[in-house]
Amino acid sequence: MITTRNNILKTGFLQNDEAMTLIAHLTSCDNPDHKSRQGVNYDMVKINPQRKISKEVDQKMREQVIPERAGSTSWTKSFKPLPNDNSKLGKAWAYIAFESAWECSGIQCQCENICYAKWMEVTYKNKTKYLWQQFLWWCLRTNQERAQVIADWIMNNRVKVKRKGVRFCDTGDVPDQRTLDEIFETVRLTCKILEDHDLDTRGRFYIYSTRHDLDWSNKPAELTLNASNDKLFNMVPGANRFKAVDSFDDVPAGAYICSCNCKACDYCSKLNGEIIYEIKR
Repeated sequence: MITTRNNILKTGFLQNDEAMTLIAHLTSCDNPDHKSRQGVNYDMVKINPQRKISKEVDQKMREQVIPERAGSTSWTKSFKPLPNDNSKLGKAWAYIAFESAWECSGIQCQCENICYAKWMEVTYKNKTKYLWQQFLWWCLRTNQERAQVIADWIMNNRVKVKRKGVRFCDTGDVPDQRTLDEIFETVRLTCKILEDHDLDTRGRFYIYSTRHDLDWSNKPAELTLNASNDKLFNMVPGANRFKAVDSFDDVPAGAYICSCNCKACDYCSKLNGEIIYEIKR
């Protein structure tokens, strides 16, 4: 454990499987002592400098780059809708997004000028195209069809890393009420399939959102909501408040701290009614 800790501090970021296992053990919600031991997130995770989006970059993306990407985006039936190639999420999680960060429908966003999702689209040009293709796939499938695809992905035993579940809104937000209702029903149907195969559905599905203007009253218990503003947090029973702050000085003693590395944490998928703090980066 000491060797692993020292190696992490030297490299500055969590990369190897040994480190993932250690941090997951210390911070997992399934560890009864996790809250008192989660101080590992203070000194074992490198917090990257804030990546502010300049006015020039924002204008170029909106007026030139995004329209060009839209014009070159095509759809194929062989499209694979559940990627698990996100370095932060790891192989155990897939993500589903419904809009580009540059067309985000979020309201009262707490990180608009340092949007991590926007930086991903600035850096990787195919990211935007994939998000549009993914939403098209979503729109062309029924709730039952989507549920079967997701359940089959989770239950795939031919992979080296055991799969956990799906994060919704990897970038952007929920575009409208219809999509939100589809998410609810898709999660319910997926959980039914998993239960029929004797699989635990706890901590399988989570979502980030700011949309307090939508109706969340039909949200299934299996879907964990991480609300990015106080209004949504107070509106939905059991929701977590995902709160971005400027520094560790803004984090209360004993609070839940985002490690910025989902491979070694399950706070956003398993906590209920808590406040999770993330340092802006």
